[in-house]
Amino acid sequence: MLIQFSFKNFKSFKDEVTLDMTASSIKEHMDKIIEDNNEKYLKVTAIYGANACGKSNIIEAFSHMKRIILDSFTEEAKWENIPLKRFAFDEKSKNSNSMFEVFFKYNNEVYQYGFELDNHNIKEEWLYKEKKVKYKKFELVFARENNNFELSKELKIYSEMLNGLSEKTLILSFLANIKIEDIKNTYEWFKETKVLNLGNFNLGENLFEFLPKELLDGNLKAKNNFNNFLSDIDVGIKDIKIEETNNDDKGKYNIFSIHLNNDTNSNEYLSITEESDGTLKMISLYSDIEKCLSNGGTIFIDELDAKLHPLLTKYLIQKFHNKSSNPNNAQLIYTTHDVINLKKENFRRDEIWFVEKNMKNESTLYSLVEYKIDNNKVRNDASYDKDYLLGKYGALPLLKEFEEI
Repeated sequence: MLIQFSFKNFKSFKDEVTLDMTASSIKEHMDKIIEDNNEKYLKVTAIYGANACGKSNIIEAFSHMKRIILDSFTEEAKWENIPLKRFAFDEKSKNSNSMFEVFFKYNNEVYQYGFELDNHNIKEEWLYKEKKVKYKKFELVFARENNNFELSKELKIYSEMLNGLSEKTLILSFLANIKIEDIKNTYEWFKETKVLNLGNFNLGENLFEFLPKELLDGNLKAKNNFNNFLSDIDVGIKDIKIEETNNDDKGKYNIFSIHLNNDTNSNEYLSITEESDGTLKMISLYSDIEKCLSNGGTIFIDELDAKLHPLLTKYLIQKFHNKSSNPNNAQLIYTTHDVINLKKENFRRDEIWFVEKNMKNESTLYSLVEYKIDNNKVRNDASYDKDYLLGKYGALPLLKEFEEI
């Protein structure tokens, strides 16, 4: 699971910000948190803010970090420059390093991993593992400053290999295939952490790519689970029919939704593309959501609520909050404009985050639990939705009023 994600000098975020999944000491909704070795963490984080304020950039920052990790070894030779989008509205930032860092837990180990870079070089990179002692202490796995390396005893046998490492390649990417547990854990955590952008949603006929392989293979248990999901979201689909296409495109499928004819009580088959965008979006989310809930893990979703009824959004939030549907403490982090669900009944105050952009185009990130109005913290019995729309928490668009003619 994710514990913290920090970054700086990326797109609209000039200064360092931290998305913290550590639960605060507040007492509301204690059933909605993860308790792990005397530590408490959040299962859900909702990020609110105006259009173009930068809230999507938080998820893009993590996606960018992940992409560099997965690609810097295999794609480095093709890069004229390391792909990087720094804060563009002052000269110092345009020529300064960007930084990305995570604290996370994987296979019962807690790690701190991060790097600093510009368009030409990896400037610094570090990986530490928490020691299993009474007090928190992290021990070195590896650290890098330009082309100088500090390695754990286990990694010292690779020091000669690292001397030839490209200045554009991360140590983690380079050593990803070696059989060292800490390297493998870190690389696999990034690989398995899912990032979805559902703002520009247009599946067309490619929905089969989002369905579980077991469902495409005709697995009965997978089909029953999927049909239960269709029943839960109440979109009027009784079942689906999947058949492989007869053309040369092997591995491609035609998918039909099955509805009931009101007069004959027989099945009516519609191409799945005739269903609403909201229905298709929920179906496309099914595989990734269920995999995350089953295995435990973290999923980032940009614009979760786009084209979804608020009750469907609430349904997904509850799936992560509920211990029976989320037995392995999976986490959902998403951006949204869905104010209808912004209520004390649905969220802890530390699960609600806001992004605001100032007149210099600099974005800031803050949580409701740390926000103060007239030096007073927001109470847990406040009307979060109404107060947010009244501008009490910031992170709203500043609109001009039109004069009536």
